[in-house]
Amino acid sequence: MKRTPQSARPSRPDNRPAYLSNIFIGLLLRLFRENRSLTQERVAELAGCHASYLSIIENGKAQLSIRTFVELCQALQLAPADLFVLASVLEDCYLHSDLIRSGEGIPEDPLTAQRWLQTYIREGHLGALDKKN
Repeated sequence: MKRTPQSARPSRPDNRPAYLSNIFIGLLLRLFRENRSLTQERVAELAGCHASYLSIIENGKAQLSIRTFVELCQALQLAPADLFVLASVLEDCYLHSDLIRSGEGIPEDPLTAQRWLQTYIREGHLGALDKKN
């Protein structure tokens, strides 16, 4: 059997890895869910999916369908376009952060992205988005 070389993960026209959107969308869904004091089980019920799947989404390890994305946004009373734009802006900030440019952080690591986002919020860059910090 002929083996084909492993290709790099897909990129968008601006050379940002496509999977980073999944990470930031998942992190934001978790943030908004926690801000509303909702459990994964409740949000999953409202969105018509399983809580275990929501966990995978929040951890940035699932590629969402548009339908699931919209249903989760509706369950959290968020405008899908607003969440998508916010995720895109945060992703851009993350990729241009000192952490990533210095080589200290691995861009595709969901935990690195999560730690960066927590620090970004704590520093007040998103205003009152996260009521817990």
